[in-house]
Formats: sequence, structure tokens, C-alpha cells
Amino acid sequence: MALDPAQALPLDVLNDIFLLCRTQFSPVDTPLQAVSLMPRTISQVSRTWRSIALSTPLLWSIVSLQLLSQMDSDSAEQWLSNSAGCPLSLDLRPTLYPVTHDPLPLIHRHLSRIHELSVYLSHLRPVRSPLLSLKRLSIFWWKDRGVAPGKSGYERLEDLLEAAPCLREVSVTTDMLLLVKGVATKLVYLDLNLKAPVCELHDILLTCPNLTELYFGCCTSSETLKEGPSSTVLLEELRVLSTSMIGGNEVQYCILKGLVVPKLLEGRFLWWEGEVTKSILQPVLCSSRCLRSLTLRCLSGLGDHMIDMLRQLPSLVAFTLTHALSMGEFFAATPEIRPADLLVDHLKYDCSKLKNSVLLPLLESLFIDSAFAVKEQQFLEMLESRCWAICSLPTDSGEAVRRDDDPSHNHSHVARLKEVTVSLEFSDLGLARIEACCRAGLQIRAPSATW
Repeated sequence: MALDPAQALPLDVLNDIFLLCRTQFSPVDTPLQAVSLMPRTISQVSRTWRSIALSTPLLWSIVSLQLLSQMDSDSAEQWLSNSAGCPLSLDLRPTLYPVTHDPLPLIHRHLSRIHELSVYLSHLRPVRSPLLSLKRLSIFWWKDRGVAPGKSGYERLEDLLEAAPCLREVSVTTDMLLLVKGVATKLVYLDLNLKAPVCELHDILLTCPNLTELYFGCCTSSETLKEGPSSTVLLEELRVLSTSMIGGNEVQYCILKGLVVPKLLEGRFLWWEGEVTKSILQPVLCSSRCLRSLTLRCLSGLGDHMIDMLRQLPSLVAFTLTHALSMGEFFAATPEIRPADLLVDHLKYDCSKLKNSVLLPLLESLFIDSAFAVKEQQFLEMLESRCWAICSLPTDSGEAVRRDDDPSHNHSHVARLKEVTVSLEFSDLGLARIEACCRAGLQIRAPSATW
């Protein structure tokens, strides 16, 4: 008789695997995030798995109205009991499917444990008791049914905000920004779906001095755009800023104009090769003294304007180049392949050049997605030059020799590349050169293999 496969794995490994299986996302064309029945499925595999599942309260801590309303009342009660005292992530968006009972009275008994809450404004019910543990709130429109939130919906949301003293993270649309003002000074995380004139945004940001993460989703139509602020908007504590998912340069300009982020560590932005995009992004990025990671989501190819901007960012440690589909590419379902040879050429390290001529001298991680084409020879030359920034070329034995003590090489200002992801099929000779780089400490990921 075959042994239970769970017996071959340590309990902590099984716990981690089970926790990764907790959620599944619904199809793109539906607004709901479905919470799966995976915990119950796991508990029905074997006695061992059932014991592990029932002894892992965190496995049962993600709950949705859709899930509970399709169970009988005893099963719903048991699900919440299995979560013991764990903080709950609760999705209160209504279900489109038939329900067996109303689970809201059961949920109300556990309000003090709710850590994350997702809800439609038009379906928000009165708050009966304080949400003392609520830290993250996501508010959505019930757009599929065409229901607009009335005054009572806004009043109930204001009551909810007042009942959540620990609320620090909010995801809303710009239509609800006035409501965010009630908790703006406490927020450290803000995720905005732009649906109103962008100029309204800056009044809110000025009241959020403690923000550390700020994300923008698409999209504001061009008719609703207004001129950005004439004065500076200072977000002194901001560490992460993303406009990579907004609708275009015009929107990005209105968002970023006048923004100063002196402590920004990570940025994700939309890029369209040209002077306009450079003039939008460069002032914001250069306002940070400690930028470490940059992602550019390109709507076009890359050229001299991107290279010029990257030269102004010598502190970057990680750089990601990805693509955004144009309308033509979207309908053709095939991304246009764009050359990335210019970037690769400029990243190549020449120890005879001056320090200020080295592009991204502290770069350790590089990601170039499959929509960008690179030539193998150019890429390998760049790779070897950056991999051996503090190493010599390999000897006859194939082993790389460090050149740290060689005074003829001015390498103190150049970091060694440690991790690269690129879509490139290497020749046999190229693979041999890759393996030599890997012996020097480089990790490379490509579609065919990982070294």
C-alpha cells in the first residue's frame, strides 16, 4: 500500500503549500474575486491533510459573501470557527448566484477580527460595531448592475471610516476622494482608480503626508483632464510610486507635474520614447536621493531619450523594461518586437572610460521582457563586461580570477551584475560563455533554461 505523500513532507512545508492554495481569481470579465473552497477540498484528501488543514487557522481566514451564502448555515459557522482568532480578509461584494441563507448576521459576530474588507459602496450596510482591526479597505462600484451610490451609501462609508481607527490602506476611485480625506492623515497606502479630473487628486495628496505607497489605475478620459497644479506637491515619506497602468502620457503628466518624492525607492511608469515623457519623468525621479528600482512599461521602442534619463539615475540597482500593448497590438493579439540593442550597448562596461560615462553603474538586476529583441553577441559582451566588473576574464581552466587588487582597473564605482532575465535563445558557444559568467556569480533566466 502506497504511503500518504503528505508523510514525506515536513509539516511546515505542507502548511506553506496549503496557504498558497487559499485563493483563486475569477475571470477578467467578472468583477468578483472568488474565494475558493480549497481549504475544504484539502481537508477531504486524507486524514493527515485534514488534520493539518484544521490545525492551520490562517488557511480559513479569507472569507467572501459569495462563499458563505452558498453554504448552509452550519458549514458557514464551521468555516469561521476553523479560522480561530486569525485576522479575517472579508469580501462583502454581492454574489450573482442563488444563495441558501443570509450570512451577514454570522459575519457581524466577527467584525472585530476583520483585517481587510472589500465592498461595493451601493451595497454597504450600516456599521453596528467598531472595526477595531480593519487596516485595509477596498471600495468598488456596483457597475454591472448600473447602481449609483446614493447619499446613504456615502453616509454609511463615512460611518465605516470613523469606526476603523487602525485603517491605513485604502483602494478607491477618484470619485470618492473626498471621503478619503477623513482618514488621509493616517494613510500609508493609497490605490486610486482614476475616473474624475486628475487635478482633484493633488488636493488629496497634500492631506496625505504619511503615504509610503501610491498606485494609480487606468483610466481617465482626455475630456476630463485639467491642468496639473502650479505649486509643488511634496510626499516626503513616499517609497513606492506607480503610474504604469494609467491611460497615457497626458494623464501621467497631470499626475506627476510638480510632484517631489525625496525618499522614493521604487518607481513604475509608462514610457513613450520622446522628449515629452522624459520631461515628465526625469524631474520626479531626480527629486529622489535614493531611487533603487525602476520599471518602464513601454508603449513604443526605446531610444536616446530613455538613455539620457537613465544617465541621471546612477543609484539604480534594479531596472525592468517591459511593454504595453498599443491598440493595434491588442486587437492583433501579438506584441510588436522592439529592439533593445541601444540599451545593451550603453550598459556595456569599459574600464577605460570615466565614471560618469558608465550607464547605471550600481546595476545588479536587469529584466528585459520578450517584446524586446537583443543580439546575442552584443548581449554577451555586455554581460561579460558587467559580470566581471571586479573579475578578470576566465583563465585557460575556465575559472574567473578576481582583479580587485589590480590598480590598472578603475572598477570601484561599478557593481557586478548578479541577476538577468532576457528572452533570448543562445547558441552553443553562447551557452559556454553564459556558464563562465555563472561561475563568477551571475544568475540568468531565459525561456529555455535557468543558470
